[in-house]
Amino acid sequence: MFNIIHTLNAILADGANFSENSDTANIVQVGSKGIKYNLTVPTTDYTLVLGPVGTIGMVRAKNLAVLVRMLSTPAAPTVTVQGTAGSKSMSYKIVARQIDGPVTAASAATTVTTAADPLSATNFNLITWTAITGIADFYDVYRTATTSTTDTTTGLIGTIGGTATLQLSDTGLVGNGATPPAASSGDNVLLCGAVSGTYDLRLKGGDIAYFRWNAAAMHFKANTQPADLEITIFDD
Repeated sequence: MFNIIHTLNAILADGANFSENSDTANIVQVGSKGIKYNLTVPTTDYTLVLGPVGTIGMVRAKNLAVLVRMLSTPAAPTVTVQGTAGSKSMSYKIVARQIDGPVTAASAATTVTTAADPLSATNFNLITWTAITGIADFYDVYRTATTSTTDTTTGLIGTIGGTATLQLSDTGLVGNGATPPAASSGDNVLLCGAVSGTYDLRLKGGDIAYFRWNAAAMHFKANTQPADLEITIFDD
């Protein structure tokens, strides 16, 4: 016996509808016709062939990811030169992210033109920002800067640090060369269908769906991050 936590409105492979409800389903897993798959859908389109199962009947699918918590794009940060000022130009952007993957688009850039050259523990840039709407576990700080012969950490585009607070001191932190994301990504929504390119089923993180299935395979659309999925197929 399984408790249906949540399902979504859709039409599956055999044309049967399933809709939102909160009920108890009496489903028995039987012999060779009952099989469970635990898989990780990669960041490329993926096909799960259901060969070990004879007649495919009732299917239970669960997206094992944490429920998506929507995040808003951060506002541009404030950058304050600390210590002795210089004449170096540096720009900073903020990206909010969550432990289970979702990230926001990068904020607008804030540029300071009086940064020290080189940055140090006493002459540094203090970057501060406001909390976003939604629950952010961490904030990543990206920096770009003009090339300098005395500051070898500049000229990079990349993350210079991550923090759960609302500020970071750039004392000459080395970037990783990564480009700030232009759009939010890393969601944990799974798209599944009977035919590659057609995805009738949409499961958000934590969603469970029960439905009938009569196709020989399940096709999953590539996500922005690997997504863990549990599929159990019961006797018809």
